[in-house]
Amino acid sequence: MSCVFCVYQFNPFITNINFTAGTTPFLTFGQVKELDLGHSEKPDYFNVKAYISFAKKEGCLYKACPNQDCNKKVTEGSDGTEFLCEKCNQNFPNFKYRMILSVGAICMILSVAVSLSNG
Repeated sequence: MSCVFCVYQFNPFITNINFTAGTTPFLTFGQVKELDLGHSEKPDYFNVKAYISFAKKEGCLYKACPNQDCNKKVTEGSDGTEFLCEKCNQNFPNFKYRMILSVGAICMILSVAVSLSNG
């Protein structure tokens, strides 16, 4: 499921959900499941108010390829001065840090696992 995870005031009395351009509806995770969002070619965007029940901090930062269009993890060379990206098939003198944080979020009565990343 692809989603943008935002925390806003939630209105539990939504009866008509409108997906017009430029608007992002407020939904519960239950409504997202009922609407089968996140299974098309394009991502579905929605707002939700949820509580974070846990955050897995181990392994959330990794060294990634410095190419703008690549986020693949790099492997460090034996001397520690070069970093190999297997996707780009190139060695680089540097890397960029990337973040993927796995959290559990609770909205109303439904709990889901969510991955948050920096783009």
